[in-house]
Amino acid sequence: RNANLHSLRCDTMLKLGIAKQFKDDVIYFPYNVDFRGRAYPIPPNLNHLGSDLCRGVLHFAKKKPLGPTGLYWMKVQLANLYGYDKASFDGRAAFTDEHVEQIYDSA
Repeated sequence: RNANLHSLRCDTMLKLGIAKQFKDDVIYFPYNVDFRGRAYPIPPNLNHLGSDLCRGVLHFAKKKPLGPTGLYWMKVQLANLYGYDKASFDGRAAFTDEHVEQIYDSA
């Protein structure tokens, strides 16, 4: 158990260290494309396809508004992350609306 926690801590510290090095820079990710046409970022430790921690520390250099349906899909994704992913999309958005206080409390 301690070895697993040590490994997780080392991985977390590595990712946070990389993010800290680039915190004031605009970065771009080089990609490899496999024979099926799928694109994968080359950097293994910090990229947008990584863990929630990796995605959480990355920010877009140029902000854009969510658009007319962006908030709706964000609500759907919040419900998905909670595990409420078998309902319709409208049901998931409504679920998020019903639990908005709890969402703010956890943020």
